[in-house]
Amino acid sequence: MAMTYMIALLDGGAAGLRETEERLRLYEKGHPGYGMEIACFMETAPFMEAVCGGLEDGERAFHILFMDISMPGGNGVEDARVLRQKGFGGVIILKAASAEYAVEAWTVGALYYLVSPVSREKLDRAVEKAVREVRRGYFA
Repeated sequence: MAMTYMIALLDGGAAGLRETEERLRLYEKGHPGYGMEIACFMETAPFMEAVCGGLEDGERAFHILFMDISMPGGNGVEDARVLRQKGFGGVIILKAASAEYAVEAWTVGALYYLVSPVSREKLDRAVEKAVREVRRGYFA
């Protein structure tokens, strides 16, 4: 069954954002039936607004979130915690330069934790796992 996955990327660096988007496009190209609409954000406030904007009426703007932990003036784990408190039930994948926040990532229900630099294989595994969870109804 073909499905379009709504994905939001949050990364404070343009290069990291571009790299993740390009790798997701490669994944999409190699997997017919896995359409992706990708929104990119370099700042936390517009990202949070886009993700939380439709939560009041039960609609969700995104299925899958890729969030960098190190953001200017913020922390991706804390942002993920706020999203969960506001009712976001989709898939969250966190990315960091080290494994420092890996345990904390599980406390906010992150499905996957990526350590930079992220290989194509690791990103593909994270996407595959996220897609399975979305199809299983993780995204309620």
